[in-house]
Amino acid sequence: TAADGNTATLGSLGVGTTLGVTGAATLSSTLGVTGLTTLAAVDVGGDVDIGSGNFVVTASSGKATMKGAVEMSMNTATISHTGTSGGLTISSTNNHVAVESVQFAGANIGVSGDTDLIGLASGVMTVNGQVASTTLDTSGAATVGSTLDVTSDLTVGATGEFVVTAADGNTATLGSLGVGTTLGVTGAATLSSTLGVTGLTTLAAVDVGGDVDIGSGNFV
Repeated sequence: TAADGNTATLGSLGVGTTLGVTGAATLSSTLGVTGLTTLAAVDVGGDVDIGSGNFVVTASSGKATMKGAVEMSMNTATISHTGTSGGLTISSTNNHVAVESVQFAGANIGVSGDTDLIGLASGVMTVNGQVASTTLDTSGAATVGSTLDVTSDLTVGATGEFVVTAADGNTATLGSLGVGTTLGVTGAATLSSTLGVTGLTTLAAVDVGGDVDIGSGNFV
């Protein structure tokens, strides 16, 4: 059109070199590009489909779907969620989500070859392996369902109320020792205070350096 330079065609428009558009461009149908295309800015009212489904953006929801990987080359990169509710969910439909060498699958955390080292549930964390720690601090009660192996000294209480020495097995207690059935002593036993016995006691031999009082003065 001579007045404004508008061009209309009912067929195809072939451009041999470069198609330069300085203003807005409106496409009522598909734009097919077989070569390299550089766009300074794109405002698309419909879906965007790159590579026959390799990268698809749905216009109605803004959802982006891709078949390839996302690679970021920035020295410091961030994935952030700015929504006011809902949270950010990262999941894998058929396998696991890997962060460095750690794998997350459902409520399990593990590594390659052992994917359920830690299991998480409401109020419970299950460890399906060993816990290696230089110091284990527990502010609440601890229940051990099997064997407790301690390779160093075992100390109970802040001031050593009960101590088992790993090197020789010596046991020291600052409180009383209650034995429900039988107290077996294979070596010598030294008592620095009173030995109170309410039931039957069988002794193969007794070496007493102090007084012996049986029956509150019945035999002294």
